Amino acid sequence: MKQNQTPDWRWLRARRLADNGLTPSRTRDDRFVREAWQFLKKLRKLDIKAEERLAIDHPVLFDAFKIYDDAQSGIKWVFEAGVIAGQPVDALSAYLRADAATLTMYENMFFDVRDALENRGCIIANILMPLMTSSVSARDPDVFWKGIAYFGGWEAVKSSWEVGHVTQEAVDFFDRAIRQKIMKNAYDALHTAQVNSFNAKDHVAAVLEQRRLDYESNTPTSGGAVYDQLGQLLTALQIGMIPSQQVLPQEEPRLQSLLPGVRDVTAETVDGKSGA
Repeated sequence: MKQNQTPDWRWLRARRLADNGLTPSRTRDDRFVREAWQFLKKLRKLDIKAEERLAIDHPVLFDAFKIYDDAQSGIKWVFEAGVIAGQPVDALSAYLRADAATLTMYENMFFDVRDALENRGCIIANILMPLMTSSVSARDPDVFWKGIAYFGGWEAVKSSWEVGHVTQEAVDFFDRAIRQKIMKNAYDALHTAQVNSFNAKDHVAAVLEQRRLDYESNTPTSGGAVYDQLGQLLTALQIGMIPSQQVLPQEEPRLQSLLPGVRDVTAETVDGKSGA
């Protein structure tokens, strides 16, 4: 696959030739384009006899085309995600219990991306752009799975399909992906959200939750400027926190046993008066 090519560029090339009454070029078009052109010249949908002839004359391409032509094909989704993840055809053939020759034909004819996997910009622009622009819907998980497969690898995308199959590699990827999403949303909020007395506590809670996650996962905190701004926000809202003298009521000894070592805290209001 090259710049501005779709994964099924060979099939589309053959279809344009067939639709316009042209023949493949001996120098420009390879054997896959020529076979696709021959196939399309004979293809007549809803014609059982034509399909039977294609199954005899082009058995491997016929089986590959049936996968391609089925918009809801699970084999297509899994295989394409596997290719995006860099899995070899033999491994995917065993995983899907599908014919390796059919999958090889499918890849060459309908999903020719393997030689571009190292060029992230090409893959993003030609395959994953709906994911990058947040236009993926819950009804179209295909590009979502491809995104997980490409950025997280085979183990990560398998964890999306197989109940109970969660490797540490997959956990690490999803943890990084979630953090990246949180930081992206926070960055967007810096330019769009207007902090006021109604939503201030929500912003504070979000940043504190991020710090809690950083602490629990032993992840170095980033975005120090954000935390500095949080401190400024707390100052602007005139909120102060000091150790308190309040204790739990003695008539609830059960609560005392459940909360050992709790420090007594005292709250100080804006006007400087201590509260019980």
